[in-house]
Amino acid sequence: MELLIIEALLWIGFGLLIWAMRDSLANIEREAELRERQWRNAQLALQHGRTGRYPVPQRLLNPIGRYDGQPIHEFAIIDGRQYRFAHVCPTPELPSSSRDCAHYQWIAPGLVYVECAASVTEPSAA
Repeated sequence: MELLIIEALLWIGFGLLIWAMRDSLANIEREAELRERQWRNAQLALQHGRTGRYPVPQRLLNPIGRYDGQPIHEFAIIDGRQYRFAHVCPTPELPSSSRDCAHYQWIAPGLVYVECAASVTEPSAA
């Protein structure tokens, strides 16, 4: 009876070891995929003539969802201008006409914001 208990404990330990190894491998694969995606985005930026960094919002307001593990905010303030979330675009491509490009901002990981004229304020905590 004692040998049966010892064998069961050893099998449980072996199962936990296999599970931990599988989980570690999944984490390594996710990190490698993230690095590859960042490298691809940088290559696309170079191909499209965008060698500078993409804009970083000074403020983000009103979270409305998630995309690619990052929150999507309804409003963003970039360089003192106010923008509203428009759509998701995984590659940094904006409208082809230069007139329209001035009103759009592409923010990693692939969120496109369009300039809005309305005043954006923090939601009240009522």
